[in-house]
Amino acid sequence: MLYKKMYLWLVILAALSTAYAAKTEVDITGAAAFYSADQGNDRTRVDIANLIDNDEGTMSYSTAGFTEEQTIIAFDLNGSNMINQLRFFKTSNDIDGTGTLDHPNLEILISTDTGALNTRTYHRVAGLVNGDQGSELMTAVSFNSDGTIESETSNNTWCTVTFDPVTATAVAFSVVRPLTDDYPYVHYPMTEVQAYFETLVLPPYASDPAPQNGQMDVSVLTGLSWLPGANTDTQTVYFGTDPNVLIELAAGDDSLVSASNAEIETLIGGSLDMFVKYYWRVDSVNTDANEIDGDLWSFTTEPPIVQNPTPADDAKGVSASEVTLQWQGFSTVSSYNVYLGTDPEDLVLQDNVTLQELPLDNLMESTDYFWQVEALDAGDNPITVSDVWSFRTAGLTHHWAMDDEIGSSVMADLISGADGVMPVADANIVFIDDAERGRVIEFQNEAHSGILCADTVPMVGNFTLNAWAKRPSLGGMNIFSFGPGDFNMGFEPLIDPDTGLPYDTLDLWVSTLWMVPGVYDNGPLIGSGIDEWHMFTFTHTDGTTSVYKDGLLQITYASGGWDRAVGLIIGYMGGTDYPYVGRLDDLRVYDKGLTADETAQLYLTETHTAETWVCTDANPLDYDGSCIVGIGDLAILVAEWLDCGRYPLSECTD
Repeated sequence: MLYKKMYLWLVILAALSTAYAAKTEVDITGAAAFYSADQGNDRTRVDIANLIDNDEGTMSYSTAGFTEEQTIIAFDLNGSNMINQLRFFKTSNDIDGTGTLDHPNLEILISTDTGALNTRTYHRVAGLVNGDQGSELMTAVSFNSDGTIESETSNNTWCTVTFDPVTATAVAFSVVRPLTDDYPYVHYPMTEVQAYFETLVLPPYASDPAPQNGQMDVSVLTGLSWLPGANTDTQTVYFGTDPNVLIELAAGDDSLVSASNAEIETLIGGSLDMFVKYYWRVDSVNTDANEIDGDLWSFTTEPPIVQNPTPADDAKGVSASEVTLQWQGFSTVSSYNVYLGTDPEDLVLQDNVTLQELPLDNLMESTDYFWQVEALDAGDNPITVSDVWSFRTAGLTHHWAMDDEIGSSVMADLISGADGVMPVADANIVFIDDAERGRVIEFQNEAHSGILCADTVPMVGNFTLNAWAKRPSLGGMNIFSFGPGDFNMGFEPLIDPDTGLPYDTLDLWVSTLWMVPGVYDNGPLIGSGIDEWHMFTFTHTDGTTSVYKDGLLQITYASGGWDRAVGLIIGYMGGTDYPYVGRLDDLRVYDKGLTADETAQLYLTETHTAETWVCTDANPLDYDGSCIVGIGDLAILVAEWLDCGRYPLSECTD
């Protein structure tokens, strides 16, 4: 050990415990741009020198202006040099300030020829990888070892690409516009381009152990690997559970870089034990016959447990139609028994699987499920069993049917018990009997402050609001509100005409849809006639909001994510703004976005009319409105085939 300490003081890399990369910058002395299909014609921009002036404050679009041609942007390396990295600062790909990013396809090329850059032959690099040891990564759909990059959208950042070392005289980008690109021109804006040759520098002793030093949850089937130290002649590997008494595992020259699991099992007389800390060390003798003790490394094997369930334990809003149970097992397991049920004391075997997952479908909605995984060995003998985990499927979370007794001050929630409470002594909100829908609730005039249905309703991720409404007049009247004073649910975000930005509120109106920002139109675009019952459904699914009336889609738009858990009020939006006047019935909240078919089914289930179908997918050829393209539509088409609405009639010619 004394010699090791003395030796480490004598070498410049002694302070390093692992191998590291040393970079040498390669001079770039010139740049040019030209079309791939017409190399002889120089298309270099006058500002391309900005890419190699060591000034991040200057930039160039790199390619010729307003070109659609595949373009090569090449850089001269001032002679023949070793190179394996290209580093560059990519500026904004924003297309004309629209916020849309251009996404070109790229090739990284090198040349070994001399002469003008546009006269050389170029070919792709090999072994292309993104970034520099995990840093300065490009953003792209795919990054391929053959030197190609698909749909790159890096934006205002340093990027590095690394490839197999090669001797080259030039390095280049090939830039081409994908056929699907919204932008018609090829450009690749950058501020700086740099080239490097990166080499691996080794310390004088073994480094870079695998498993990593201190690593947990290591498979009992693991082997060992490392990088031999610089100038290593011979090596000896030691292994064991006592760091002070390690046993020789393997020995060899500098080509020895690993020890297999089989070698470990031979040494210890069996497999590695679970959840045990093991120690190992690689000592070496260098080419100068100096003995060098290696660092002491350790790892801890995996515990014999089944853990980390997906869905997470006690998860809510899990899809009932399709869910995959997943878990983390351990390496000696041959298969798993998966148990599931609605009673944690009475789980039923679903399947025996070899993978650590089990797809399920057709579960019941709004149901608590419990599950457990049993690990088996090759003889189908139980090794261990997991905890019992649970999740709740998405579905109906609140249902205020509004069938309460006349005179009641409580609006019962039939699902979760979050009963709505009437304002004290508010005679303007009453339960009454409606000729069409039976018992409903009525807001008799504007002198009321709504009903707090629930103190907290989670509107996180996907959800649906559904209710029946009947009002005596057109105009702005609020049905659902969250807050109070927080935000309101609506057909579309309202835009502040002064700022051009959305207001903090979203308003749902029965009678109107504000199609034009800042314009209030009381026409019944989504609303209906006076004194008619209609079912309104507001769904939010994966960032898309949809509004339905009577089971039929009215409008859909991108609305981003929702992550509120606030009180739900019906009848007003807070304060005295737009109190609802009319009747409401059957308010439902789901922790999933209902599909078009589910919305239509809900309408047909709840309607009190003779309707038996809803047209959920309108067809432009459905002329008779039956939702079926048939002989009736053909008859209408033929009857109107030669109709002419031109004036004068003399213009109606074949």
